[in-house]
Amino acid sequence: MPLASRNGSSARNGSPVPTAPPPVRAADILPSAPAAATMDRTALGAVLADRTVLLTGAGGSIGSQLSRHLAALRPRHLVLVDVSEYNVFRLEQALHRAAPGVPVTCLIADVRDADRMASLFATHRPDLVIHAAAYKHVPLMERHPIEAFRNNTRATAGLLRLAEAHGAEQFILVSTDKAVEPSGVLGYTKRLAEWYVASATPPLAGKVVRFGNVFGSQGSVVPLFREQILRGGPVTLTHPAMQRFFMSTEAACRLVLQTIGLDEASIFVLRTEPVSILWLARRMIEHLKPWTPGPVAIEYVGLRPGEKLTERLWEPEERPVPTAHAGILGLDGPPPPPRADLDALFDRIEALCRTGRAEAVRETLRQSLQDVAVPRTA
Repeated sequence: MPLASRNGSSARNGSPVPTAPPPVRAADILPSAPAAATMDRTALGAVLADRTVLLTGAGGSIGSQLSRHLAALRPRHLVLVDVSEYNVFRLEQALHRAAPGVPVTCLIADVRDADRMASLFATHRPDLVIHAAAYKHVPLMERHPIEAFRNNTRATAGLLRLAEAHGAEQFILVSTDKAVEPSGVLGYTKRLAEWYVASATPPLAGKVVRFGNVFGSQGSVVPLFREQILRGGPVTLTHPAMQRFFMSTEAACRLVLQTIGLDEASIFVLRTEPVSILWLARRMIEHLKPWTPGPVAIEYVGLRPGEKLTERLWEPEERPVPTAHAGILGLDGPPPPPRADLDALFDRIEALCRTGRAEAVRETLRQSLQDVAVPRTA
């Protein structure tokens, strides 16, 4: 690898380069990364000033950045929850430096632990719940459908019921485009979670924000490609025709925060266009060229279980509607299946989970989206 010399010159062409490969940012790579919606911080701060906010998954790629945004808005109390000790430690240290004086409580807790969550809600009585904790890796969830269901679906349902019981005003679920016309376990579990949030009982407002790929987030394609390129390749692509939606971490955070003040719909997405993954790989190879040992090959490995060539941001029966923010669309669609049907389905899947029958759980998830949806569209 052509490492930079001591005076900062590249071994390849003699031009000055940093001594370490640069980060790969959305603005450097994407042709037209969706702009982060303009955020009225004064208005949001006024809304949150007398409210307690609970954020799950607070130490993840999105959660940690969202935590910083929320702390800067100075809510009455910010309760941050993550299952990772390391994530909570890092978050607590960062916010202590960045937002001194803001009442922040950082907790190690698992959203799947019903008793722990019940105690947490009873103690802190959040007015606003932002639920970002989730498993998101498509092939891993194909192999672990029990864990996917319990973390992505069952835990969401439990948190929503707690929010209803304790008088919360809003429950915002961070979801994914994989929930649209789902083809695998990740999509199945997130679509069911979306339906459950849509069944929220007033006065609780249930809202969903659907993300595409968050550029550079943990476990996503961008850090994988970067690692492959810097070691000389090959860069592994599943298929030359694959496309995905991308958004920056900043755009993702602002989408969530702006949703607090929107009521045109219950599901929200960013206005954005899909990006060719082949184009992305070539663009990243060019961007990192000074730090590679030579030409970097691209290798096609085929679609992995649960993957699709292209994603969509809304279902055929969902209709995009404008919102107060030009960069954000609301989605108007049919009502969710009845809460009783969803509860019965979740109990049935949980019974399968307790037997350890992963294949039966996977098949039941797949079939359930057809069976439960029938009365919804009849």
